[in-house]
Amino acid sequence: MATDSLVGFEIIARSTVEHEGVGYGLVRGQADRTRYLVVQGDTTGFVGDPHGDMLLCPLTPGNAAALRARLPWLTPTPLGLHTSAGFGDRLGVATPGHIKAVERYPGIAPIFAQQSVRENARTGRTPQQVLD
Repeated sequence: MATDSLVGFEIIARSTVEHEGVGYGLVRGQADRTRYLVVQGDTTGFVGDPHGDMLLCPLTPGNAAALRARLPWLTPTPLGLHTSAGFGDRLGVATPGHIKAVERYPGIAPIFAQQSVRENARTGRTPQQVLD
């Protein structure tokens, strides 16, 4: 993903991915630290503002759904009898560490968007917001 047109934004390098000729990633505004999704290539289905050759998209449920439609590994699927481990990261700050841990054990399917009803009540979020 070429980032020349992203003046005023810092690309979150480990968030970038290219799939079927389209680039996706997260950026953070240098002034206010707000995060955005950037899409470079076919932006059909995403809502945002053009920024050079990219679309700068707010992190909304609609854009999350469009991203899941494009990147199949982001869509939840039944695991059946596969070995799995749930990671309930209430604040979302431990997820990079969880990913590193699970990469060492390829036979275990990670469940990242796992929060209990109690956790959702405490944080004021819905299950859909956790997934998004």
